[in-house]
Amino acid sequence: MQTETFTPLIGGCAGGTGGGTGNAAGGPGGAGGGTFQLSVARKLTVAKVLSVSGGGGLGGKAHASSFAAAGGGGGGSGGRIVLEAFQVTLTPDARLTANGGGGGEGAGAGLGTEIDGANGASGSEDTESSAGGGSGSVTGGDGGAGGAGSAPVAGTNGGTLAVVSGGGGGGGGAAGSIYLRSVQLCALSTAVISPAPTGGCVPP
Repeated sequence: MQTETFTPLIGGCAGGTGGGTGNAAGGPGGAGGGTFQLSVARKLTVAKVLSVSGGGGLGGKAHASSFAAAGGGGGGSGGRIVLEAFQVTLTPDARLTANGGGGGEGAGAGLGTEIDGANGASGSEDTESSAGGGSGSVTGGDGGAGGAGSAPVAGTNGGTLAVVSGGGGGGGGAAGSIYLRSVQLCALSTAVISPAPTGGCVPP
């Protein structure tokens, strides 16, 4: 017997804002991935991209006159996909992703120099690749990579030169979850599913 209470799915969490200091603002965290559920009585065939990947964190800001360098924002975590049917079939073109976003890079500031941190990449919508964290500055800490098939990576600490300081990088967002439930044997072909699904459907 079905209950009358509707239980909504919960999406991914937004990344945290990077630490600000003085006149320099920390990078905002990336948005968390959403949720998607489709439950059908008979056969369900997916041949498109269904993605609830998280957004990348933004880089920290710098302010040269106050020697202030802020940290990068964290990547948003992936959301949740739920597919249920008598038989779940994914064609080779199907892409189901709930990858985490990369963290933003920390800023660098010093004598007449201010370098804002680079933004982290959003979680991939159609591959199993991890989203890269923001990087490139000599002093700002690199953002961590987002989770996909692997665990997310923490951001690195900002470096310090003679008259220049750097903010730390934001951590990568965790991967979300994909749940596939099929009464009959699933047909997943060579579809991309990231991270690996739970629920009984095992990729070939």
